[in-house]
Amino acid sequence: MDRLSIVLDNYLFDFTPLTRLEQRPSMLLLEAPQGFVRLLPRLAGFLSRRLGVEARYRLEPSYGLCSASLSLLEQHPGAVLVHVGHDYYPYPYCGLGGCRYRLPSRVVTVPGLYLGGDAGSLAEKAVQHVGRGSVVAVGFSTQHRTLASTLAESLRRRGVEVALSEPLLGCYFAPFVKAAGRVDAFLVVAGGMFHALGLGLALRGEARLYRADPYLGGVEDVGGYVGRVLAKRLWLIHEFRARARRVAVLAGLLPGQHRPGVVEATAGLLERKGIEYDIVYVERLSRELLDNLDPASYDSYIVTSCPRLAVEDLGDYWKPVLTPGEALAALLGGEYRFPW
Repeated sequence: MDRLSIVLDNYLFDFTPLTRLEQRPSMLLLEAPQGFVRLLPRLAGFLSRRLGVEARYRLEPSYGLCSASLSLLEQHPGAVLVHVGHDYYPYPYCGLGGCRYRLPSRVVTVPGLYLGGDAGSLAEKAVQHVGRGSVVAVGFSTQHRTLASTLAESLRRRGVEVALSEPLLGCYFAPFVKAAGRVDAFLVVAGGMFHALGLGLALRGEARLYRADPYLGGVEDVGGYVGRVLAKRLWLIHEFRARARRVAVLAGLLPGQHRPGVVEATAGLLERKGIEYDIVYVERLSRELLDNLDPASYDSYIVTSCPRLAVEDLGDYWKPVLTPGEALAALLGGEYRFPW
């Protein structure tokens, strides 16, 4: 069969892996992140017509492979889950069968690659910031893998050494943190500030950090923005130290966000410090759910599921909400840590 691909809104979706499955699925179940949900009706229709299989889709957005709808596979034994928008996750999935690092074989990932962006123009603007002869690390969100590769080559032609070019997740920055001592600057290829902010926090705001916007065509220094957010996170750590007497350790229920080791380590540290705590389970944490609790129940929270919830969603909550790494810094002292 020819390649099974479609271009929508200047994004290429290659579903060819669905044609190589050993067993024909009884149904296709599609899910996607916020920006791609609006495309799911058209993608489902395309796949249904081409493959002759019923295709359904999930309305709520999936924020990463950590929130893949594995429960849907249990409800539809012969179906295949098509996860659009992400293609990499370094952490384990934990459930009744223990923890494993691989998704079930009935999950197919389709990144959705952006076909726009001017790599040459972005490279020229980036060089104006980092300087010729510098060494940089390039990070990118999944949709911009192709553009980032071309951008890296354009940088090399302009006298910039690219020591690292890797995908960026909202909670995984290990390759970039390791590279911090051997590069002069970091360049993040992504729309919005989400990925750049995460990397900036992981680097403790100590690195030169720039963002190349594929949609607007600009390159900007995001160090100031990261510094402002980091200052707020440090203030929350201070508040946690001052008031933490009874803490809720929020444990995720989604297989990709259930981290029993992190939960146990956090609980053990609180116990050693003489701080009372409860382990509270939640599938999709929100401000509204925390507001359901009696104000006197807890004075602080630690989120062990998705660390970005503590930063973006609950960063201005009226009580301190920390990531595991921030809680570690609060309880043991030392340098700021993000996310773990």
